[in-house]
Amino acid sequence: MNEPLVTVIMSVYSGEKYLREAIDSILRQTYINYEFIIVDDGSSDNSVNIIKSFTDTRIKLIKNKHNIGLSLSLNKAIKLSNGRYIARMDADDIALPDRLERQVNYLQSNSHVDILGGQVTFIGINGIRIKDGNKPLKSRQVNISAEFSCPIIHPTYMVNKEVYDKLNGYREMFTYGQDYDLILRAIDQNFVIENMPDVLLYYRTYPGSQSIKKRRKQLFLTRYAIKLHHERLSEKGKESACTLSKIKNFTLKDSYSFSFSWALRNKLLRGSKKKDNSLGVVSFILVVVISILHYEVFFASLRGYRYSKSLKS
Repeated sequence: MNEPLVTVIMSVYSGEKYLREAIDSILRQTYINYEFIIVDDGSSDNSVNIIKSFTDTRIKLIKNKHNIGLSLSLNKAIKLSNGRYIARMDADDIALPDRLERQVNYLQSNSHVDILGGQVTFIGINGIRIKDGNKPLKSRQVNISAEFSCPIIHPTYMVNKEVYDKLNGYREMFTYGQDYDLILRAIDQNFVIENMPDVLLYYRTYPGSQSIKKRRKQLFLTRYAIKLHHERLSEKGKESACTLSKIKNFTLKDSYSFSFSWALRNKLLRGSKKKDNSLGVVSFILVVVISILHYEVFFASLRGYRYSKSLKS
């Protein structure tokens, strides 16, 4: 049997609620020359039994003895992969039936592209559409946008395996935002990154999801991913030990002011919008003061604004 051209990698940690639907969406792809490596990262629920209930021989289950985190779990799957292209998938999303086929065709027609993503439709708990995403398409716009926010959505990645090999995969210290750190390092190594205009995935977002529950830590790590990127591009060309130490030692408990400031900022913004869809003068002043007092809050707000501007340039 020929080696698969594509390896789909997924890590799951106690994600039984939407897992079956996510796996089904990969097994129902119109493109069939792939293997599907699923890493169970020490789940305490019924996730392993759900995975084992599938009899498709393309599925390869890897079980971690204990929870080691997303970065290391994905690296483990990458090392075991046989495909030329590595496609990411999350355990609570839904891939459109022709996602893999579209991406393979694009990469084979555009051999200069190293990392390829696509657009998503955000859905809620019950699969109801919330909104469509809007990520930049061509490499130049992707590189500009990357200065402010991650320009490619992680579970839409299809990556030439050589990129992961050269970058040594994901970095363990980025417990969140590991995809953004990878993209910035790829840009620094002159890899070409593009997004397709096609919607490839239904991206689930809901109260309690990792992207919301750990939002503040993700914002903090995002700031330092950008800082490391700038250090690599500086005259010295090296990441500073000081910045690396801040990333490795950071916990939410060590940043009460950031957590409090960010939560208060969001509460003020939501409260004002509910009243009259405009930001009241008092709320606006408080948000500004909070942003000045705590740089991470200001930095996150400024990034969001500049990112939206970069998409229009």
